[in-house]
Amino acid sequence: MVWDTFAGAVTGRRSWLLALAAVLLGVGAMALIGENAAARQAPMSVPAESQSAEVDALVRQFPGGEEAMLILVVSRADNAVLGTADVAAAQAARDRMQAVAQPAAAPALVSHDGKAALAVVPVSAKLSGLPLSETVTSLRKAADMGLPADLRANVTGGPAFGADIANAFTNANVTLLAVTASIVALLLIATYRSPVLWLAPLLVVGFADRVAGDWAGPGSRVVRRSMRLAGSIYAGDTMIGRGRAVAKRCDTSVDPPRYLLDIEIEVTNQHGVLCCPVQLTLQMPCLTV
Repeated sequence: MVWDTFAGAVTGRRSWLLALAAVLLGVGAMALIGENAAARQAPMSVPAESQSAEVDALVRQFPGGEEAMLILVVSRADNAVLGTADVAAAQAARDRMQAVAQPAAAPALVSHDGKAALAVVPVSAKLSGLPLSETVTSLRKAADMGLPADLRANVTGGPAFGADIANAFTNANVTLLAVTASIVALLLIATYRSPVLWLAPLLVVGFADRVAGDWAGPGSRVVRRSMRLAGSIYAGDTMIGRGRAVAKRCDTSVDPPRYLLDIEIEVTNQHGVLCCPVQLTLQMPCLTV
């Protein structure tokens, strides 16, 4: 009986009142919450005026301050004491990392209990974001390359920690898109009262993102999207996307700066009828357009 009552409320003549109430509640909640002032800022672990931030700025002024240290830790899989051959393998791993990182690195040292060999490999302190992640990944691969099966190599330190945090959000956009699409799908199902018709707007959004992504390359990502359904799309229609870059800019309000590209895409059917104009903003690795 409960589900019958719910189905009757959602599919009845006045079901649009439920959708309107949901929209009004959402708008009211967003108005009360206000704008997220930190949304356009880069993540900061401490305030700029804190003592930790001041010390970090002073450290960069000293010799070697332009470098950050990665720590290579090599140990046996069985936690036994390292032998002479094991120490030599750890030193070889350090040499391979140094060949990738370029700056000179200190020789590997064995711990007091003899169960681990440690080496420090410097990298540029200016690395951040994707370049930092790529550098740490390449150094980890270099350390593992040719390492005996009974040894394990771990690369840690400040730069590695930062890269791991950045990689933790690699699939965040996918998760966010899936949750958003699910919510939109529920609202569209309640609006259209059809198990199929609600897919049309989502398909157009996905199609426009694919057109922009294929053109801009894998290093780009959508940061803003606006669309309007100007015509109907029917089963069997062929969607055609034509786009053009209308503006490019560098957003210096965040650190590091973001290179943004505005694109307008017209989604038409096989008859040339405009079905959906879409405006996208892409974040690019660099602006060369």
